[in-house]
Amino acid sequence: MYALVDASKTYTYNLEVYAGKQPEGPYCVSNKPIDVVKRLAEPLFGSGRNITADNWFTSCDLIDYLKIQKLSYVGTVRKNKRELPPQFVSVKERQQYSSMFAFHNGKALVSYVPHAKKIVLLLSTLHDDAAIDPGTGAEKKTEIITFYNATKGGVDTADQMCSTFNVSRNIKRWPMVIFFAMLNLGGINSQVIYLENKLEPLRRRLYLKKLAHELVLGELRRRSVKTIGIPSRLQVQLKRFRPEDDAYYRFVVLFFNCLLTFGSYFCFDIPSVLQDQFQGNLTCANGSSYGNSSCVEGLGMTPEQYNLLYAIYAWTNALVVILAGFLIDKLGNRFGLFLFSSLTVVGSSIFALGSHFKGSPYLLPLMLTGRLLFGSGNGSLTIVQNRITAFWFKGKELALAFGLTLSFSRLGSVLNFFLTRRFEDHFGIQWTLWGGTITVHPWLIICHYCQYSG
Repeated sequence: MYALVDASKTYTYNLEVYAGKQPEGPYCVSNKPIDVVKRLAEPLFGSGRNITADNWFTSCDLIDYLKIQKLSYVGTVRKNKRELPPQFVSVKERQQYSSMFAFHNGKALVSYVPHAKKIVLLLSTLHDDAAIDPGTGAEKKTEIITFYNATKGGVDTADQMCSTFNVSRNIKRWPMVIFFAMLNLGGINSQVIYLENKLEPLRRRLYLKKLAHELVLGELRRRSVKTIGIPSRLQVQLKRFRPEDDAYYRFVVLFFNCLLTFGSYFCFDIPSVLQDQFQGNLTCANGSSYGNSSCVEGLGMTPEQYNLLYAIYAWTNALVVILAGFLIDKLGNRFGLFLFSSLTVVGSSIFALGSHFKGSPYLLPLMLTGRLLFGSGNGSLTIVQNRITAFWFKGKELALAFGLTLSFSRLGSVLNFFLTRRFEDHFGIQWTLWGGTITVHPWLIICHYCQYSG
C-alpha cells in the first residue's frame, strides 16, 4: 500500500492499494512513482503543505508538478538521476560532515557526507539557503537534512502502531488483508480525531477497546430485539444491550405473554363445569334438561371414565414437562412456543371431535388422546411462558410479571365457570367444546407475532 500520512499526528490522509498491472478499464492506472504521488496528493493541491518522501518517489518532474499545485517537497535522491552534477555524487576528496549545495529554479540540492565513502543526497523546494543546523554539533547537518529526519517517519510510525495492536489474521484472501489494514489505520485515525476534539484522554489500548465496543454496539442492540435463531443463552446475554427507547416493548410482550395460557386454562376446566353433561344419559325421554329435572342428556361417561380425563392430563404433565424443559433449553423459546402451542391446539380439537362419537366405542379413546396431547402442550407451554417472562424482566419487576401471568391464566378458569354452562344451555356440549378450542387459537397466533416479529 502507498500511504500519505501526517508526520506530526500520524493521521493517514490518503491511501492507495498496489494491485499490479490491471486489465484495460477504469482500474488500469499507472504505477510510476510520479503518478502515485500525484494521485495521493491530489486532495492537498493548493493547500501549501509539504510532502516528504524517500528516493523511490523523488524526481525533478514530480517536484516541478507539485510546485504548480502549491505544494513543497523534501526527499532523498537516488545517485543515478541524470540531473545530478557529477561532483555531488562522487566521494573523492570529500571530508566527513561536509556539505555541497546547488540551487536552481526554486529547488535546493544538498550532498552530505555522514561518514567516509557515503553520500546522502536530498532535494527540497521548501528551503532556499545553505543553512546548517547548529543543534547537530560537529556533524554539521543541514537544515534540509534535519527537517527530512523530523518528517520522514509518518508512514513508518503508522506501520509500527498498526503492528502493536494488530487485528489482522493469517489469511490468503487479499481482500481480507486490505480490510484488516483499513481497520488498523481506522483505529489510528479515529483516535487522532478523538484527541483533537479534546475529549477524554485515553491510552491507545483502552481507546481501541472502547472503539471496538462502539462498533458492534449497534448490531448488538438490533440483535437484542430480533432474536430469531439465536440460542437462548446468547439471548440472555444480549438483553443488556436492548435500547432504553424500546423498554416499553417488554410490557407489550408481557400482556400477550399473559394471554398465552389464558385460552388453554379456559379449555382445561370445561369438563369440571360440565361434569353432569359428561356423565349424563345418552338420551332422555323429555329431551335434554338441567336443574330440577332428574334426567340430564350428555355423553354417558361413567365416573371412572370421567376421572380418567383429569388423570391422564396430570400424568402427562408430570412426565412430559421434564423432556419439554430439556428441549426448550437446547432449542430455545421459539421452538418450544411453536411445538407446545401446536400440541395444545391439536389436543383440544381432538377432544372436541370425540364428543361427536357419543354412544360409540370411539368416544373415550378420542377424548383421552385429546387430553393427553392437550396436557403435553399446556403444561410445557407454562415453562415457555416463564422463560419469556424471565428473559424480558430479569432484574426488573420480575415478581410482578410472574404474578400477572399467573393471574391471567387463572382468569381463564374463572371466566370458564361463569360462561361455559350458559353457552352449553344454548348450543349443546359439542359446540361448547369447540368453543373452548377456539379460545386457544387466537392468543397463540398473537403471541407468536409478539415474540418474534420485529
